[in-house]
Amino acid sequence: MTTSLIAARFAGYFDRWQICLPEEALSTRQQGEIRSHGWSIQYLFGADQEGEYLDFFANHRMTNARHERIYASGAMQRLPTYEEFIVYPANATQEEQEKIDEAYQSHNAAVAELLRQKGFV
Repeated sequence: MTTSLIAARFAGYFDRWQICLPEEALSTRQQGEIRSHGWSIQYLFGADQEGEYLDFFANHRMTNARHERIYASGAMQRLPTYEEFIVYPANATQEEQEKIDEAYQSHNAAVAELLRQKGFV
């Protein structure tokens, strides 16, 4: 696997903070974590029908969480991440609000399980 495009796309994503993947992670393809400039970034390498990739889940207290995939081709794909707040329509009934709450909780529980399976939580 050529990791040069993965490394370049990752570095570009976090360019503002000058965060790059460790060389050792690129050569060994071991799952790891980076803590830098307020970011906590967990990552792992894998492969699917599109090719080899790096998945990362990044948190920073000043912004929303990010869950992304970078393929060896350089293509990026957004992956499911937490919904951070609930918005109700202006005239939502109690029943509608409860339905929205259930969907929110269900989505976030599914994302938590996906992240847990990857070893990101």
